[in-house]
Amino acid sequence: GIQTLQSMRQELARYAQSLAEFSPEIANPITKHGSGPSDLAELHCFGCAHEFSRLCLEVMDTLVKTSIESREVFVRDSLGLDLLRCSEAQSHSGPVCNLVKELIAKLASGNKSANLDICSEIQRRLELYVDNWSSLDIAEASRVEISALEALINVDDDLWEDRLRMVLRILFYAAPKAPISSSVSEYILLPCIRATLMLAGESYPDQNPTPGGFLEEGEVPHGVPVSYEEWIEGLSSYPGWRERVLAEEARIKSDSAEEAPPSLNCLSNDKL
Repeated sequence: GIQTLQSMRQELARYAQSLAEFSPEIANPITKHGSGPSDLAELHCFGCAHEFSRLCLEVMDTLVKTSIESREVFVRDSLGLDLLRCSEAQSHSGPVCNLVKELIAKLASGNKSANLDICSEIQRRLELYVDNWSSLDIAEASRVEISALEALINVDDDLWEDRLRMVLRILFYAAPKAPISSSVSEYILLPCIRATLMLAGESYPDQNPTPGGFLEEGEVPHGVPVSYEEWIEGLSSYPGWRERVLAEEARIKSDSAEEAPPSLNCLSNDKL
């Protein structure tokens, strides 16, 4: 794999150096086909750059899977953001596009800083598409971001809450445009609704807020309010709310035990 990349890099370097010998006006030989020197056809790119990108992605995927040190370097250098912003990655389809979104998800997995950066970039770009819905092909423009979003919501780590915040922000931002734009509804709003259902509706047995069934399903103990405004800004979280619920549950149990009347056995023993 490395030797193939090196050989292809040499070929691309030769191609770029040959282009530099001609006028800057024909720096893009594909769009300037038929103009310029007669030997320009020899400089046409036959997919080398795309193939080089694909091989690089495969090497990076292997390094992320097999080397903790390499993964840390990629995360530190914000490779996930680069992949999200890369126009070359967006021009691919099929297996390469799947590889891009899988790499983004792997780099965001378990790393709060990388996850927040990627979520913020997805949110920024999708909100930009919503703002310009009338002049954009949203289905095509949002393809990479929605694919990355779908990959992120399937990551099995403890950062699901940050992703849920991101999805809800996008959802409520896009909702006012839904009645006037079917493309916003279909390609941004509906994926966000599906993502919300997957993130918020997932069952976490070890995170049951009411262990032992002391509280009825869906019941919130008195004195443990949930503020959406604080939660969406990251000022409160599900684990913190759960701790408050458990503390309130323990207090109610303790108060109930103190107020309970003596049992019949206790009364009988006292009389004896």
